[in-house]
Amino acid sequence: MKKPIIWGLVVIVILAGLIIWKIKHKEEIAISIIKVGSILPLSGDFAPFGEEILRGEQIALAEAKNAGLNVEFLSEDDQSAPNHSVSAANKLVRNDKVNAVLTATMQEMKPIENTFKSGSTPLLVTWDSNDYIKNSSKNIFTIGFSTESAGRLMADYAFNTLKLRNVAVINVLDDWSSIIANSFIDEFKKVGGNITFNEQVAPDQKDFRTQIAKIKSTNADGIYAPLFPTTIAPFVRQLRELNSNAIFMTADSFTQDEANAAGTASEGVYFTNLYANDTRDLNIKYKSMFGKEPGASVFVSFGYDGIRTIIEAARIAKSDNITIRDAMTKVNISGTDTKINFNGKQFSEKIEKLYKIQNGQIIEVK
Repeated sequence: MKKPIIWGLVVIVILAGLIIWKIKHKEEIAISIIKVGSILPLSGDFAPFGEEILRGEQIALAEAKNAGLNVEFLSEDDQSAPNHSVSAANKLVRNDKVNAVLTATMQEMKPIENTFKSGSTPLLVTWDSNDYIKNSSKNIFTIGFSTESAGRLMADYAFNTLKLRNVAVINVLDDWSSIIANSFIDEFKKVGGNITFNEQVAPDQKDFRTQIAKIKSTNADGIYAPLFPTTIAPFVRQLRELNSNAIFMTADSFTQDEANAAGTASEGVYFTNLYANDTRDLNIKYKSMFGKEPGASVFVSFGYDGIRTIIEAARIAKSDNITIRDAMTKVNISGTDTKINFNGKQFSEKIEKLYKIQNGQIIEVK
């Protein structure tokens, strides 16, 4: 009678061992096929940016597959609208069961952060970095440019190099614009400057004559206005039409198109901006795959580096038998321009550079 009991115990032990092994190796089994989701604005106002980021993702995916990695990619269009971002995130995480998701900006991350608060699916933001993103869910990561650092960079330059002492600030009723404007204000005051005027405007406002008249009455020697594209050019033109000599400073929404639209009024404008200088190899890969030069290499690099970060995390997860979420904190690779090194944290951010319009051309000043 003892033998059946002993053999029964042996079977139970073996089964228990198999269950424990399966639980322990569940993540390793799951990532034998890397399943990556992407949420980008592929239609709507920000589609040109989203399309370039997607092409960067596609280049990195092609490289991964050529290296023998089994990567499944699911792309969702948020149509530049928060409600579509939420639907896309829920689909990718809950229905498609992806291992990780990429998106670009804080505007896309904020509506979907609740989707990533439970479980262990990481969300990687590739364009933006700021304190809000860094202090959000344990599953949210960023390799983007620091918004706060851009504001502080401009404030220090305004005070120490441009020798401005009285600056007026106008920003848009928007998270990004408010963060960068408040960062500028705090830093400018900290180094000894004075804020003479501070007002918020609607994102689509294009007549600023009232605000400019108020600013002129304060005798401000500088203006910091992180406005949206298509609104900065009208501001600069109206500023010069009303004979203001105040130095105008803005942020990365000031593009070559804005400079062209402002014409000669853009001369002397200072702005912080994204950069991707070391993109020669990436540009060659882009042209080989899509048959044309990239419209903006920096946006291509967001997608390219984002996919490479996720794939490296998947490699670490399999090697160390940990979740991809935990592996993200161990990623340390060369990015397009700078090192991507999370060093145990949830961010590996970059700092923008400072530029000026001089003789109609964009030149780097810091």
